[in-house]
Amino acid sequence: MDAVRKTPLWIVVVATAASAVLLYSGTGIYAVAALTWLAPVPVLWLAPRVSARAAFLTSAVAGLVGATNNLIWYITSPSDAPLWPMGLMIMLAYSLTFALGVLPYRALLLRGRALLAAVTLPAVWTVVLWIVAVSNPTGIMGTLASAQGDVPLVLQTTTVTGMWGLEFLVLFVPAGIAALFAPSVGAGARWRTAGVAVVVAGLVLGLGAWRLVGGGEGPSQTVALLSNNDSGWGARLDQPAGEELVAKYEKRIAALPDGVEAVVLPEGEFTADEESLGVLVEPMRRLAKEKDLTIVVGAVYKDEPKQYNNALVIPPKGDVVTYTKHHDGGPNTLGTELAFQPGHGKRVGIAICADLNIPNPARQYGVAGARALLVPAADERYDGWLHARAGVLQTVANGSSMAWAGRTGTLTVTDGYGRVLAEKDSGGAGEFTEVVTEVPQGPGATVYSRYGDWFVWLCIGLAAVGTVLALSKRRDKPSPAASATVEAAAAASGRPTEPVRSGDS
Repeated sequence: MDAVRKTPLWIVVVATAASAVLLYSGTGIYAVAALTWLAPVPVLWLAPRVSARAAFLTSAVAGLVGATNNLIWYITSPSDAPLWPMGLMIMLAYSLTFALGVLPYRALLLRGRALLAAVTLPAVWTVVLWIVAVSNPTGIMGTLASAQGDVPLVLQTTTVTGMWGLEFLVLFVPAGIAALFAPSVGAGARWRTAGVAVVVAGLVLGLGAWRLVGGGEGPSQTVALLSNNDSGWGARLDQPAGEELVAKYEKRIAALPDGVEAVVLPEGEFTADEESLGVLVEPMRRLAKEKDLTIVVGAVYKDEPKQYNNALVIPPKGDVVTYTKHHDGGPNTLGTELAFQPGHGKRVGIAICADLNIPNPARQYGVAGARALLVPAADERYDGWLHARAGVLQTVANGSSMAWAGRTGTLTVTDGYGRVLAEKDSGGAGEFTEVVTEVPQGPGATVYSRYGDWFVWLCIGLAAVGTVLALSKRRDKPSPAASATVEAAAAASGRPTEPVRSGDS
């Protein structure tokens, strides 16, 4: 066995446990953003010092244990579509994706290819997540990038690359750090890797600072976000409970301060058919006219045999605008059209909840000219913050502010740069949770809005090149510096030195 593989068991255990603890704290429903960047370092440092099997297992175990931070959400979710045991499958998928990416990372480090290793791992990770996002009806949330949802400085990266660039970046940093200390990497490769990392960091931080300091705010409107804390999904308007809930909202909206221009209620707050829809629309139309405001309310509309998850946009003048949710894992018929708040041209768009788990329609709104999104949403209590931050990733990427009204989640308002302007948890004590604040329009369409997922195609290329070279039979000649490093390590441990086979995997 090669000298680089003679790593004591206790070091293997400590490194795995350290990454597991950091992943637990740096990802998920209570993520600490700073820890996300450090979490993979211990197992990535370990990877070139153990066998391929051990590197895979330690990475998978660390990822799986770290992912248990979402267990309380998965197990206690009241959703109609149970998150358990589906939650276990999500945890396994995340951990195995990370572990599979570690294999070419390790192989490339053993060949002395530090820079290629440092980009291959995050490229593999990013490509897999992109495939899941575009193929899954409800998209993706709770990733490494989501954990950075409260860090506007790095969120600006998404304006060029979409969320995928941030996903890549959060894994590139720890992969690069660990690669600098790999025993088979020579001095030249270390310097190249460090140099590229410094340049990337400079570009990311420079872009973030430039946008945050130089970006001005556009026109704004006062928006109220309302959520009844006692209501569940889809109160039926043909039953007394539905009528009572309409009356409660009517009373609450009537009591809003003067100057409020839009009110956003949660997703699926009511269920209606053609006969009962007027129970909601008529009183809301009168109220919109009296208060001179627009009301956006989530309502499931049944038109047998079809069903639609809609947002009704009820303006003070003119016709009701209907937006149908584009992405939904339930039995609903999906929409394809964009919708806008009347009176604002195409500057204020409408989306619903999981629509912001996926690049479109947020990118389509950016291209169309939207600079703010009003978003009825519904969550499962524990995932409120996490889901709202998935929305932040997409709205910042396309230059839009966001007013997110989540039942049993959060009421969240962010500007077009991802800065949180107001936020409250919903579903708690009291009859209603309410947020009233100014919502400025964002800067509008970005590089990402115009060019889409170009960065994903770059990641596909990097992942392909890195994986092919990692699997190739050719064995690179180790650098003198790398050989000296291994010999010194062996001498320090008192073990005999064996030839370094930098291609050994």
